Amino acid sequence: MQFVEIKFIKKGKVEFREYQDKFSNICLEKNCLIVAPTGLGKTVIAALFIAKALNMDETRRFLIIAPTRVLVGQHATTLKEILDLDCEEIMEVTGEKNIEERKNLWSKRIVIATAEVTLNDLEKDIFDIKQFYAVIFDEAHHAIGDHPYAILGKEIFQKNKDIRIIGFTASPPLEKERVQNILDSLKLSDIETITEEEPEVKKYIFGSKIIVVKVKPTAALNRIRQSLLKSIENISKQLKNENVNFSKIKSLKELLELRRREIDIENKTIITSLIRIHHCLNLVETYGIEPFIDYCEKIFLKKGKSVVQLKNDPDFRTAYEVAKSMQVVGEEHPKVIQLKKILTHIKGTDNAIVFTNHKYAAKMLFEKAKNWNIQGAYLIGKRGSISQSQKEQLDVLEKMKEGIYRVLFATRVGEEGLDISECNTVIFYDNVSDAIRFVQRKGRTGRKKRGKIIALIMEGTKEEAIFWAGKKKAEKVIKEIKKDTKMLPLEYFIDLKDEENSLRIIVDHRENDEIKHELSKYNIKVEEERLEIGDFLLSEEVCVERKTIKDFVESIIDGRLFSQALNLKQQYTKPIIIIEKRGDIERVSLNSFYGALASLISDFNIPIIITESNSETAFLLYSIAKREQIEKKKSVKIREGTKPLNIKEVQKYVLAGIPGISAILAERLLEKFGTLQRIFNADENELMEVKGIGETIAKRIREIVTLDYNKLK
Repeated sequence: MQFVEIKFIKKGKVEFREYQDKFSNICLEKNCLIVAPTGLGKTVIAALFIAKALNMDETRRFLIIAPTRVLVGQHATTLKEILDLDCEEIMEVTGEKNIEERKNLWSKRIVIATAEVTLNDLEKDIFDIKQFYAVIFDEAHHAIGDHPYAILGKEIFQKNKDIRIIGFTASPPLEKERVQNILDSLKLSDIETITEEEPEVKKYIFGSKIIVVKVKPTAALNRIRQSLLKSIENISKQLKNENVNFSKIKSLKELLELRRREIDIENKTIITSLIRIHHCLNLVETYGIEPFIDYCEKIFLKKGKSVVQLKNDPDFRTAYEVAKSMQVVGEEHPKVIQLKKILTHIKGTDNAIVFTNHKYAAKMLFEKAKNWNIQGAYLIGKRGSISQSQKEQLDVLEKMKEGIYRVLFATRVGEEGLDISECNTVIFYDNVSDAIRFVQRKGRTGRKKRGKIIALIMEGTKEEAIFWAGKKKAEKVIKEIKKDTKMLPLEYFIDLKDEENSLRIIVDHRENDEIKHELSKYNIKVEEERLEIGDFLLSEEVCVERKTIKDFVESIIDGRLFSQALNLKQQYTKPIIIIEKRGDIERVSLNSFYGALASLISDFNIPIIITESNSETAFLLYSIAKREQIEKKKSVKIREGTKPLNIKEVQKYVLAGIPGISAILAERLLEKFGTLQRIFNADENELMEVKGIGETIAKRIREIVTLDYNKLK
């Protein structure tokens, strides 16, 4: 066996693999997303990259981001085993440590941390990201939407545009838009992929066989199911909404969305009851009678109309009473019986992982396994009434490696990235349709020898469709990614260091701090100004008025809505109104509400865009500004609103006409120099004495006031 022999890698510690060497070299050359199957040693690639980078410059420092505390701890342990560095130079930072401890840890050569604590400490200036040469995002598929990974990626790049950024994942999303979102969030220029089918990898991957085991419900379980279905039918009939066909609404997701949109209080109560019954049905079909009983008893302790409705429904009570009877006589759920057969037949020193979506189920199955004389443990997250600390999680994983435990009952925390000792059998006690989670679960076996995946599925339920949907999506992911390895974020076609190309949004100074904070997450100069018309100026043509539903309703009542719309239309060629779905439509009828929307669209020809939150609004504003200012080369004019009337305002108005000079900077310059003449006569050094005036703006002012107009092209 050939080993890696370079400085900073311990001798005889890392087997030489061509693909690991190749990918570590790629990481030195560009910001990229590495997509590789689980078990191919992404942490080893990261270690090789670090070692090679240190060989070029021993002063370089590295930051590694992991999604969970237990994964942070495991990365720290692995890097200490591989890298030939003092262990004190490799440290983990999590929220379990106080600020004073973290300040010291952030000075280490290699820091491994969660995204949340990194973002928190970065915003509080507890460490300087400019001191790091590179940041590595493990499980980079999280960097989508409002996830801390996505926010952190943008924050880091904003503060240090020269930093090397690397992303690792075994399970990228299937949708091209979501992959692009990852690239945009982490500022990655390319995707590098490798699959299990490639010759250089095949000898290291043994694969796994998938076995579907169908179980039949017992007579008692069928009675529980039928009672719950009858309860759904009974309660659905009480819903009163002519616009919705409730008989066609079957899934929990549809019900949650319906409740979010529903205005009528009585309907909301009924939908809440239906959501609870659907959850009960899922527990009974998938997990067992104990989780169902536990959930029912927690509901019965609550107050509210929905609880009363369930207590009074005879079919729901029947389902609960039959389940209690099964528990008393010791009748097991058929999945539990099948699981016992599988686990008790595992050979010798072989290990198994049983995956389930619920903490309660993981702990329940662990307790049952003890009665079967199986040495096992459970691995669950930190939050909630049933939880494990990072120390407890790492202890479980270590004892699995040592062979003290043979079976691990794990929730989602066990799916992702953890170096769990080789498991020959992975059992899906429940199933996932999500491609990412399917890939993560599957990747826990087939590393050192061929493994098997057993999916337990209850006949006559939606579980089978869920399993095959997840499998199909997982197989499609890498094929789709390899088709589009040339995808580049738009930002890479723009010189972000060129101040003239950076995005600017002028925000009315009365806007709340939350939306300003959301905008600050993007590569945008947010300039506050008193806007007479609108709330956000995105270009010389686009002005946006933002309202919550409550604001919108208030403006209908007090009559200012249409005068605002008229002003927007007269002043800008492309006005937009954004309505955020916060608050309810009260004080006006639905006819009035939709009538106002119709008038704005048809009479004023103003687009209406409805967003879910501040963060969604901010992303929309950023997207429009990017299109206007970069693609269409439109400038952002500060001279909006009514023409100033007094001399002081005229002076500010003239000065603010210079690109890069906001009204605030104009006021500071005038306060410093007193007159426009003195400002225009000042040299660059004098101009730079004013807070906010840098070298670029100072040069721009001097150019504008000194260059001969007749000689300019």
